[in-house]
Amino acid sequence: MRDKLGLFVFLSAFVIRMLLFIFVCGSPGHSFMFTDSFDYDNVAVNLLEHRQFFQSGGPENFEPYTFRTPVYPFYLAILYALGGRNVYVPIIFQIIIGSLTCLLVYQLGKELTGKIGGLVAGFIMVFEPISILYSNLVLTETLFVFIFTLSIFYFLRFIYREQRKWLFLSGCFLGLSALTRPVALYFFIPMFIVSLIIFKGNTIKRILNFGVLLSAFLLFITPWFIRNYLVLDVFPYFSSVYDYNLFYRTAISLECSVCNIDFESAKEKLEREYEKYLEDKEKSMNLVEELKSRRRFATQKISQHPMKYINLHLKNFLVTYGSTGIGKYSQLLGIHTQIMDFGMDVKTLWSRIKEIFMTRTKIQVVFMIMSLLFSGFIYLSACVGVFKFIKANKDFPVLILFLFIIIYFAIFIVPGERDVRFRLPVMPYIAILASKGLFKRRQS
Repeated sequence: MRDKLGLFVFLSAFVIRMLLFIFVCGSPGHSFMFTDSFDYDNVAVNLLEHRQFFQSGGPENFEPYTFRTPVYPFYLAILYALGGRNVYVPIIFQIIIGSLTCLLVYQLGKELTGKIGGLVAGFIMVFEPISILYSNLVLTETLFVFIFTLSIFYFLRFIYREQRKWLFLSGCFLGLSALTRPVALYFFIPMFIVSLIIFKGNTIKRILNFGVLLSAFLLFITPWFIRNYLVLDVFPYFSSVYDYNLFYRTAISLECSVCNIDFESAKEKLEREYEKYLEDKEKSMNLVEELKSRRRFATQKISQHPMKYINLHLKNFLVTYGSTGIGKYSQLLGIHTQIMDFGMDVKTLWSRIKEIFMTRTKIQVVFMIMSLLFSGFIYLSACVGVFKFIKANKDFPVLILFLFIIIYFAIFIVPGERDVRFRLPVMPYIAILASKGLFKRRQS
């Protein structure tokens, strides 16, 4: 590697993530597998043993599976084929992938703010605690962030060099990222808007650029639409995860807030209401039809309390970006931890936070404080970076793109699921904005 600073960033990220891996392996009761991990693991095993994309059972009990998209299960299946059904192999590969993401952030930062700015952006990602954590979990986030960042990397190459090969590559990786996590499915729209802003008044260029981006994007996602049509007879249909989350996360959490009851009570209440909702409707439904029906019911419930819904979304946003990840770290290490209820009000939430601080070990409290200080410093620096990007007219389209990324993933935070993983896709761009905020000018 010619760029020694880039190599330094990559190796630093790799060493830190490997140290956590080694430490976790030595902890009794540790687990690299969380709830969603078992879904991906089961699909991967069935791909190997039965050559079928389904979650459980055998070929005789096969039911079309639409909850997960294919990239991560295939990633696991390939690595299981090479190294056996051993989660250590996917984790080590994810540590490499997470380290490559830090290198990508360094490269992006270097192009936008110079070598020192790129080094700072890269090292923000090197030490970002949630990125370190998820590199050591059998979950999609690390792979998704890497692929999505590659898409943005090539899109920025296109912005500055105006060569459509970069736009085509960006569309390819965007499609691949949507097949890793469905949340990226609609991000081609912000990309198109940014390209409209850049090429003002040139209609032909706009049409050609959008055509290249969209064709590359569709090249990757269309086979999955076709597969779902063949096995479900539904078109277009990409994933059932949104329908599931809208009912089982958002609507139930909203009911907690509206009725001031706990999560399980709210779930039982909504299930009873849903049964009444089905009384005059067709009850013989397959899984996809059932989830679509629940989505329509959940949408009705949400529309009855729009301000409560907005309040719930804002609270989840603050928790997502303010959390230290200590709960996930504790679970990774096999340490018992308290989980916050989804529907707590602010007063109860504050009481629980004080309770958690009182019951943590000194090491855990120090980690939480350091993590909060680190995040707060990065967010403040990123805000300064926004103003500096505004002043630098040449880089203004980059700022628009970064703000679109932050807003897009903020909108797609699942209300009711307070999980730090929802901030991971935006951290590379917050890191670059922070590095811009820390320096007065672009360094050579």
